[in-house]
Amino acid sequence: MPESWRLDAMLFDEFWVPSDFVASALRRLLGPDARQPIRVIPYAVDAISFGPRKTKAASVAARRRHGLPVDVFLVGNSFSMSSSFIRKNPLAAIAAFQQAFASTAVRDARLLLRCAEKGAWPVGYEQLTAAAAADDRIIVLDNAVSRIPIGDFYYAIDVYLSLHRSEGYGLNLAEASRVGTNVIATGWGLAADIANRPEVAIVPWRLVPLKDPQGIYDESDAHWAEPDLSAAAEQLRALYAARNDRRAANSKPGLT
Repeated sequence: MPESWRLDAMLFDEFWVPSDFVASALRRLLGPDARQPIRVIPYAVDAISFGPRKTKAASVAARRRHGLPVDVFLVGNSFSMSSSFIRKNPLAAIAAFQQAFASTAVRDARLLLRCAEKGAWPVGYEQLTAAAAADDRIIVLDNAVSRIPIGDFYYAIDVYLSLHRSEGYGLNLAEASRVGTNVIATGWGLAADIANRPEVAIVPWRLVPLKDPQGIYDESDAHWAEPDLSAAAEQLRALYAARNDRRAANSKPGLT
């Protein structure tokens, strides 16, 4: 929490936060003698859903609506450039995807990056598109031009890959897992009600000093996560192999 919030905090009688991670940060700022209670009030993601648990038919339909390849293992990540490009860390998603599927001869794997508000940090968007241009399996969608509603996005992808450096909650992760999409996510800061979902695989991390060239976060003594890309790549390969095993099992002729 920024130190400048300490004085502002005195205006309030009580605080509601979405996770224990945020609550602990606020307690450190306010100190042990703070008079205001801090209550963890999770988002109502399980009460307000984008739809029922997805089926293969629903996934195929979502892909066809938006011109996405139907018969591939589709990894996705969605972020807003205004939320800090470095914090959301989509370049790590590219690196982990390419490490998982090192040979471009693996044509049945794709990475779909849904980017909103690219104008908030043009430098970051240039870095993103340059990294993607080297691999035609990576698709970058400018959400202002090639728009996929977030619900359709969750239905279309096989796995939501979030190698973020920090999250106050991780709403995309909760929403994706709620409809049955596998999630691979950095464990640092992840709310317990997300981390404990059966669809969610946790990526190990180490803490590093915070450096945000975009200037959204500038606390000099803060730290955030550097996710383990090798572990993320291994988790991607495991989901890819499980998908192929299911496809092989379903293609076997029935007994007569």
